[in-house]
Amino acid sequence: MGRYVIRRLLQFIPTVLGTMFLLHYLTSLAIQFSGNPARALFGDRTPPPALLKAITERLGYDDPCLSQRGNPCLGLFADRLQNIFLTFPPDFGINLRQRPVTELVADALPFTLKLLVIAILFEAIVGIAAGVLAGLRSGSFVDYLVKISTVFVISVPIFVLGLVIREFVGVKFGNVLRGQDWIPDLISVGVFTPGFKPDYPFASLVIPGMVLGATSLAVTARLTRTSIMENIRADYVRTAKAKGLATKRVIGVHTLRNSLIPVITFLGVDIGAAMAGAVVTESIFNVPGIGRLVTLAARSGESSVVIGVVTMLVLVVLLANLLVDLLYAVLDPRIRYE
Repeated sequence: MGRYVIRRLLQFIPTVLGTMFLLHYLTSLAIQFSGNPARALFGDRTPPPALLKAITERLGYDDPCLSQRGNPCLGLFADRLQNIFLTFPPDFGINLRQRPVTELVADALPFTLKLLVIAILFEAIVGIAAGVLAGLRSGSFVDYLVKISTVFVISVPIFVLGLVIREFVGVKFGNVLRGQDWIPDLISVGVFTPGFKPDYPFASLVIPGMVLGATSLAVTARLTRTSIMENIRADYVRTAKAKGLATKRVIGVHTLRNSLIPVITFLGVDIGAAMAGAVVTESIFNVPGIGRLVTLAARSGESSVVIGVVTMLVLVVLLANLLVDLLYAVLDPRIRYE
C-alpha cells in the first residue's frame, strides 16, 4: 500500500500545476481586459501616478505581460510557483489591502471547516439511515417517502433552498421562537437565525450546514437504497441467513458493509462539491468562510487570493479522494493495493 500512496501523491503534481496554471491564465486575462485592480482602492478618485505605480509594484501587478491581451504570463506563473513551493513558509501573495493570503485563509478556514463537518455528518448519518430503511422496506410507505422527498430536494437548486430556509426557518419561525421566554437563546437566537452570529459561532452554522448537505443527503439516501436492495439478494447474504445469523448481524455486518462502498466514494467526491456549494451558502447566510472570501476576491479582481485559496482547496480534495481509496480496503478485505 505504501507504493500505491506514493504513486497517488506523485499524481497530485500535474493536477495541482494544471489547476494553478488555468487559474493563473484566467485571472491574467481578467486583468489584461479589465485593467489594473489596484485602481479599485481609490474608488472614483484619480490617484497620483507615483502612488498608483508604487501600490501596483507592491501588489505584483506591474509585470509587462499584464498589459498584453492574451499573454499567458509564463514568467509570472513561474515566480508564483517559486514563492509557493520553494519558500518556507509558502508565500501565496497579498490582497489589495496588503494582507497575506495565508492570514486571510487562517481567519476564514475555521468557519468553513465547521460548516463542512455539519454538512458531511448530516448527509452521511441521515442519508445512510434513510437509504437503509428504504432499501430494507422496498415498496413500503417509508420507501416511497424517501424516493419522493429525495427527488424534490435534488430538483431544487441550493441557492433557492438556502433563501427559502433562511426566510421561513431563520426569519419567520425564528421570530416565533424568539418571542417565547422559555426557549434558550442558544436555540432561538443561535440555531434559528437568518445569518451567522459571532456570539454563537457553532450553533448559527447548524442550519447553513444542513442546507449545504441537503442535496448530497438526497443522493446518499438513493445510493444507499439502491446498493442495499442489490446486496440483500446476493449469495453471501442468503448464506449468512441460512447459517442462522441474527438479522442485525446480516444487515449491519454483511449487507451494509459492502453497500457503503459506492456511498463512501460519493462522500469523498462530494467534499469538493460541498466546498463549491459553500460559496453560495456562505453568501446567503453571511458566513465569513472560505467561500465568501473567494467570492469577494473574484469581485475585486484579487488574483493572488483566488489562486492561493483554490490551490489549497484542490490539495484538500485530492487528499480526501486518496483517503476514500484507502477506506475501500477497510470496507472490503478483497481490495488490495500492491
